[in-house]
Amino acid sequence: MLGKFKNLSNREKAGLVLATICLFLVAVNYGVVNPLMAYLKEIKEQIKNEKRKIEISNSVIAQESAVDSKFVEAQSKILRVSSYDEATDEMKGHIDDIARRTGLIINAMDHKPAVEKEGIGVCMVEVSQFESDIKGLLQFLHEIRVAEGLLNVEKLIFSVDKEKSTLKGSILISRIVLKESASSSVEQSER
Repeated sequence: MLGKFKNLSNREKAGLVLATICLFLVAVNYGVVNPLMAYLKEIKEQIKNEKRKIEISNSVIAQESAVDSKFVEAQSKILRVSSYDEATDEMKGHIDDIARRTGLIINAMDHKPAVEKEGIGVCMVEVSQFESDIKGLLQFLHEIRVAEGLLNVEKLIFSVDKEKSTLKGSILISRIVLKESASSSVEQSER
């Protein structure tokens, strides 16, 4: 083989060397450069994704103080009680006061047992019979909505008495409360 290479003219030798170099460059391109470029493209994509995640994280961090203040505000609205019966009795009195102010006549009111999950309780009071005009009912519902202590109308059923121009029906009202343990009430008194 080396003998045949010696018999070639200089021009043929140069062409053979040039073809070998081209073949080597093509092999390097497919074997080294293309995988390296694909790896660099993947790295650039990961950098872009990480920058996007950092931007999102920075926006979340920027909102942290606002969220903290909203949390403290929401936490201050939740009533803390030593017993659910006490909370229910206070709630019934509060509903009765709102009804008197708005002209809603309560004929029957009862409470349901509080539902508790992980120290958070939901007290329920059912006004099973009421009478009112539309203006009084709307005012009552508004007062319940804006009342302190997170009162919420769960269910409202009414019918219209056309002879008297009044509404008759029932309302189920709930309130979220936190039951204080003995240790948390001691902490509150120390503050």
